[in-house]
Amino acid sequence: MRRWGVVWFACLTGVLMLFALSAAMASEPLATTTGGTLVIDVDGSVRDLTQPPDLSPAIAALIERSVRSWKFEPIVRGGKPIRARTGYSLKLVATPTDGGYAVRVEDVSFHSPRAIIRMPMQFVVGLMRLHQNVYVLVAIRGNKQGKVTDAAVLDVQPMDTGSVKRAGDYERIVEGGVKQWWFEPARTELGDTDEVSGKMVLMIGGSSLPRMAEWHLPAWSNAKPVPWETDQTQQSDKLQAGQFAAADPRVKLKTDIVGKTL
Repeated sequence: MRRWGVVWFACLTGVLMLFALSAAMASEPLATTTGGTLVIDVDGSVRDLTQPPDLSPAIAALIERSVRSWKFEPIVRGGKPIRARTGYSLKLVATPTDGGYAVRVEDVSFHSPRAIIRMPMQFVVGLMRLHQNVYVLVAIRGNKQGKVTDAAVLDVQPMDTGSVKRAGDYERIVEGGVKQWWFEPARTELGDTDEVSGKMVLMIGGSSLPRMAEWHLPAWSNAKPVPWETDQTQQSDKLQAGQFAAADPRVKLKTDIVGKTL
C-alpha cells in the first residue's frame, strides 16, 4: 500500500514543479516552504537546529545563519526555564535580482517536533472501494509513548466540483486506521510535552484523477472542531497533503523576522 502514497505524492510533486518552472520562466518570485527542528536554550537562544538534507548549500547556509540569531522567550516548566526543542516551518520567497535572487521570510510557525514514525496503510484498501477522490482532514492525538490514542475526521471534501457521497464511511475507516499509527516517543530531556495533538490532510484516490480544470483545494470552511481541544490553535488552510502539523503554543519568537531578507 505504500505505492499508493508514492503515486499520489509523485503526482502532487509534478504539479508543483510545473508551477515553479512557469514562475521561473516568467522571472517572477518563487515561493517554497522548508523547516526542521531547533533547540531553545534556557536563555531563549538557539542552541541547535536541523534542516532537510536536500536543501542547496547556499540556502541552508542562509537559513542556519538566520535561525541561530533568533531569540525566544524562555520556555518554562514548573516555574523554571528549560531547554526544549520545537519544530519550525519557514515560508521563503525568492525575488529575482541582477545578481541572482533575494530571499525573504514570508511566514514562520512552530510545531511539535514529534513526527509520525509508523503509518500502517492497510485501511486505504477500504477507502479506495468507495470510488471517489477526496481530501480528508483528520485530527490525531498521541501519548508520551507515541501511541495514537484518538483520531477524529473533521471534514471530507471532493477533489473535483462534485460532492462527497459516503462521508460517514470515510470517517469510520480513517479514524480506525489512523489509530494504528505511532509517533516518535516524547523526549523529556529535550522538553517534549507528554501529549502531541495536531491535524493532517490525506488525499484518497478511489477513481480516475479529475482533469486539472476540475481540481480544487479544500477550504475546510465547515470543518468540525477538534473534540479534545478547547483552544483551536492549529490552522487547517495551510496544511499540505500528507503533512502532519501540531502547533507549539509554548514558543514565542522575540526576533522580528517576517518580511526580512535572509
